[in-house]
Amino acid sequence: MERIKTHGGEILREPEFVAGRGTLAFFADPNGAILGIVEPLLHNGEIESTDWIWHELITNDAEAAATWFAEVFELKAEKSADGKRFILRKNDFQIASVSENPFEDTRNQWVPVLAVVNFDGILEKVEELGGQIILPPSEEMNKGQLAMILDPNQAPIVIQKKGAAQ
Repeated sequence: MERIKTHGGEILREPEFVAGRGTLAFFADPNGAILGIVEPLLHNGEIESTDWIWHELITNDAEAAATWFAEVFELKAEKSADGKRFILRKNDFQIASVSENPFEDTRNQWVPVLAVVNFDGILEKVEELGGQIILPPSEEMNKGQLAMILDPNQAPIVIQKKGAAQ
């Protein structure tokens, strides 16, 4: 928390223990992207795995944001092989990525990626339930196995067909 503050971030919710989950806090980086962090409880000495498979920060200055997160969280920021984003890693483990915000009217924000079994069925329901498909599946994005949607409140999420190369 101290490094977030000293590097120009803002603590939005001080660390708090949540039963069954661990200690969590929320903060905004210097460009206003909000992120929640958690120190998870361990179950039998291990962190429980989920289908939330990735996190991507879309921001107006990807290099500066990647550098900021690397400094604050003691990570390494490397440009991806395709040169389109920065990968944040701890040792050899990839943590998240940072890329330029492709949308003119969207704030800087973190976008979670969720692996789903019923990929096509979910896409069919998005608009019916008040959401939008803003980046439909295409061959350029993981061979059509990935899509970005907005919920009715304009919160983004990327869904990826479970089992597709991750």
